[in-house]
Amino acid sequence: MLSTLEEIPAGDVVLMHVCCHNPTGVDLSVGQWEQVVAVAASKGWTPFLDFAYQGFGAGIEEDRRAVELFAAAGVDFFVASSFSKNFGLYNERTGALTIVSPSAEEAVVAMSHLKKTIRVNYSNPPAHGGLSASAVLDDPALYEQWIGEVAEMRERIKAMRSALVDGLAARGVEQDFSYIERQRGMFSFSGLSDEAVAWLRENKSIYIVKGGRINVAGLTSANIGYVCDAIAEALKG
Repeated sequence: MLSTLEEIPAGDVVLMHVCCHNPTGVDLSVGQWEQVVAVAASKGWTPFLDFAYQGFGAGIEEDRRAVELFAAAGVDFFVASSFSKNFGLYNERTGALTIVSPSAEEAVVAMSHLKKTIRVNYSNPPAHGGLSASAVLDDPALYEQWIGEVAEMRERIKAMRSALVDGLAARGVEQDFSYIERQRGMFSFSGLSDEAVAWLRENKSIYIVKGGRINVAGLTSANIGYVCDAIAEALKG
């Protein structure tokens, strides 16, 4: 990855997930992010950070570490935040685009370009979703409740990862799926082949994207046994 980033010319934009990478579930460590930030600063390309899953990795504060590292480096970069997941505001398409520049003067220029782009594309965004999010974020009691609910969802997804790994092992599946527990967020490259994916769809009505990418949040205590039984059968067959 670093060798590829070294080849990107100045002025190009590089899109990266901050945490809970979709579709792999594999995140960079803080030390690895520090290396990426150093390359961005030396090569002059512009980071565009997709922050769709804040709070689903390690926590609301912990998950923003990469953003803080880029800010400390003094480079221009973008952050696209989404409240579709951590606020459940899917239909409202609520989020924010943050542009960080090394100086106030550059920030003013960036804002001028951004306002022109907004005016051409949609002029005024829907207000309902943003007002809902701000009502929670501006109220200390609601904010603490939200933090707790995001934590509950994060821990539920982790529990489903463990249940899937343990359930497959208990059913005698020899393939090592332990890496699924080390992944973070809603998604995972499961390691299932396209053949297994097709078999599960046709025979068990379990729908997985070709390539084996699964939404771990779709697993529940009610369906985990059926899913593990079906995957075990697919792999043994």
